[in-house]
Amino acid sequence: MPHLHQRSDRQLTLMDFPNEVLLLILGNFCLHCRETQNTPHAYFQSQQQDRQGPSWYLVDCQTLHSVSMVSRRLRDLAQPILYHEFSLGYGDSWCTDGFTWSRRLIPFLRTVALRRDLAAAVRRVYLRHDLMAFLDKEAVNATMELVAQARGLQLLEFLRPFRDLWMESHDWYQRSGDELTGLLLCCLPNLTMLGFSTDLPYRGIPASSLKVSGITRIPIQTLDIQRGRIEMGRVFDGVFEMASSSLETLNLNSCDSTALMSLSRQLPKIQHLCLSNSLVKHLGFGSIFFNHTGLKTFAYDARKLNPLDLRLPPDTFEYLFRNKNSLTTIRLNIQYNQVATFANDPNFTERIPSFQDFPILRNLLLSSILIYSTVGESTTDRDVLVTLLPRSIVSLHIVDTIGIPMFSRLTNGLLRLAEAVSAGEFPSLSELKCDTVKPMGSSKIHEAFSHRGVRFIGNNALG
Repeated sequence: MPHLHQRSDRQLTLMDFPNEVLLLILGNFCLHCRETQNTPHAYFQSQQQDRQGPSWYLVDCQTLHSVSMVSRRLRDLAQPILYHEFSLGYGDSWCTDGFTWSRRLIPFLRTVALRRDLAAAVRRVYLRHDLMAFLDKEAVNATMELVAQARGLQLLEFLRPFRDLWMESHDWYQRSGDELTGLLLCCLPNLTMLGFSTDLPYRGIPASSLKVSGITRIPIQTLDIQRGRIEMGRVFDGVFEMASSSLETLNLNSCDSTALMSLSRQLPKIQHLCLSNSLVKHLGFGSIFFNHTGLKTFAYDARKLNPLDLRLPPDTFEYLFRNKNSLTTIRLNIQYNQVATFANDPNFTERIPSFQDFPILRNLLLSSILIYSTVGESTTDRDVLVTLLPRSIVSLHIVDTIGIPMFSRLTNGLLRLAEAVSAGEFPSLSELKCDTVKPMGSSKIHEAFSHRGVRFIGNNALG
């Protein structure tokens, strides 16, 4: 093979590149390789799929599959990347007229059961309920038998705990797809991220079933749950038990206090807790996190609220202060997506305490109503940001959906913050982002921060 820097009359092809370069190229067609962080599925921007076009996710998969058919060398490079993840329907990639759910899960399960090398390559699995809705009963039974034989499982022993779950609810046992999920987990020794859409698992995945296969733990580091149900604690107890020694990130979407209170198993390794599109009211976060320390990221997003719900869960700051020495990122985003009058209430919500005692807090997102808690202007408005932020702050993001009542208050507070930055009070601040109903395009604010080396970004919060 000629060196790339040598002159040649022929054009270079993929086969001329070293493996290291080819892996970098092929990695661009893998969502797992492209994403530097395990972004919660609920945060994924669902605006890129063309309804009339092919699924953007499947286009990438098909590219890797096609490359793997070219030669043995490219197959050995592309196949492990193709099997890094199984995330059919991720984001909005299913929102196309030609997308089908049938013959997706079973072929994948059969492959990883028979090909241990490809099973070892899988890092991320995201399961949607649509995958289970198009399963053929005979194909399911045949696949279970194949997996059991390939992996040396006693199938009846594996299925018995699933049957017991149904009997506990006084229901007749019927295979629901949970069994396939359990078998899949038994086949993936290096899985790091597991995601479930709404209504999955149906009844649960018993830890005792997984142990029948000889595994003692699931090595996942990230668990993404799309909807926190009332029975969430029971449904996910087996997964929590098997993953408790490695689980670091828990992403919960559409979760409430009742769902959190159903959790009873402690998760001692959790470092990142993210609740999106959730409303946790008076019951708070529950006992599962009561004595937990070592948290690095905490995110709470509640949106489209009515004025009566503009409150953080009552134990929020008790939990945050218990973890103040380890927290580096906090998101507190409660939004009322209309211009609010609040005529009968002098306060939007309770004012939050200062973060100045958080020694390594670097990234902070706050709703404006948590910064300026009163409806009317206050004499403390100008200094509130300066007294709120820790010296270690690097990135500050403010979100406002209240509108005009907040604009002048935010403007004055930001100009005061610029003065504090100039005086050396926040030496690490490098980015300031404001999402407001009325975009903050004031050149005065831009200049105040740009002269001090802070990048200022102003966006429209509603669109």
